[in-house]
Amino acid sequence: MILSLLATNVLLVSSFIVFVFLRVTLIKIECKIPLLSLLIVINLCSFAALMLGYSWLIYALTVVIFTGFLLIHKKRFSIFKAIFLSVFTLLMVSFINYTEQTILSVFFQQIYQNKLLWIASNVLLLLINIWIALKIPNSVFLRLNRVLENSRIFFGCLLLLLILLLLFVFLISPEISPDFMRGFVTVNSSKLELLISVGLFLILIGLVIEAYLEEQRINTQLLNNLTIYTEKIESINEELAMFRHDYKNLLYSLQIAISYEDILEIKRIYEETIAPTKKIIDNEEFELMKLNRLKNMELKALISMKINTAKQAKLKVIVDVPEVFILDTSIDLVVVIRLLAILLDNAIENSAKSELKMFAISIFNKNETQEFVITNSVQAEFDFKVMKKTKFSSKSNPEEHGWGLLYVKEIVDFSDQFDLQTSFNEGAVTQHLIIEKNHNSKKVVNE
Repeated sequence: MILSLLATNVLLVSSFIVFVFLRVTLIKIECKIPLLSLLIVINLCSFAALMLGYSWLIYALTVVIFTGFLLIHKKRFSIFKAIFLSVFTLLMVSFINYTEQTILSVFFQQIYQNKLLWIASNVLLLLINIWIALKIPNSVFLRLNRVLENSRIFFGCLLLLLILLLLFVFLISPEISPDFMRGFVTVNSSKLELLISVGLFLILIGLVIEAYLEEQRINTQLLNNLTIYTEKIESINEELAMFRHDYKNLLYSLQIAISYEDILEIKRIYEETIAPTKKIIDNEEFELMKLNRLKNMELKALISMKINTAKQAKLKVIVDVPEVFILDTSIDLVVVIRLLAILLDNAIENSAKSELKMFAISIFNKNETQEFVITNSVQAEFDFKVMKKTKFSSKSNPEEHGWGLLYVKEIVDFSDQFDLQTSFNEGAVTQHLIIEKNHNSKKVVNE
């Protein structure tokens, strides 16, 4: 009976840990086998460690298994990030479960006297915890992963996490703690719990501050880009005003020449006055005017910056925004900015290497979706099959920079709200990003 209860508890806790682990690390399992294998391995190791009396070994084995699993399924992860997310998930879930069990034992002692009630309470807690985890927006986990990539406090947080995990192991297994700590752990377990809580809180606060500072940096950059865009628009408006003034004089001169049927004068007016206006009409700066239909300042700033980059690379730029465009409120603007920045950068880099040097972006609304279509010319020897590989990069050193499109793929795979369709036709690659409106995006592990 005790053995079955122990096995049940191990199964419940480890299953919840695996569930949260998949949420935190943005893994969307496409078949049952990897998920079932992970669950079976975790449960077998946990149960074996408990049977041998080495409960602390569960945590070491779980971290190793999670880290290995991440390095296999998330090839762009460094080993340090894999360890961080593994320890973070394990410690958070284990400490929450430990706290819940402590509360039950203090306030509801009768539950522990009835084994069926104990199992029922654990199942209920598991369901409540899963419900809470499902209610956490995907954007929280997306931003956590993004912050960890460039965090200046990453290694400090990792070191603190490892120390907290060690303290937690001492808390649940005082017998393995060093002699100088054993008395403290046994007598002051509540203080140790508080210390672990404060440590986890500090890590979370640190990451939140990092995320805030990163968003502020992005906003500052976008604001600078928007200022440049505004200056260009003002310059275009001044040029148009001058053109309108000159055009009136041109029409008057042309009218007089026609009335006198002076063919030579008409020809002179055309060659000296009308023909040069073609440069104004064909001026690619007018493409920027189409961005006025974008009502999200961040999108306008980003795209205008990329258009400017494309012009500096001497690319032919085509912009199409047929109607007023406002990003749907259900869509995470920060995620869209990140995805578009990567797709636009890759498109510009590929186009700059081609003979045609063409780059185009279309932005439009549909009934249920909002869509971005990015098209760029490519080299004659461009291999579309290579591009569709996981770590394709257009940069000169793919080993260092080939993670952009992989990040896009992870986001698209993780969220049902996003879809990316890639096609190749007549020397051009098209990336079609489709985003559902009014979408209550939920992470679902596919059966």
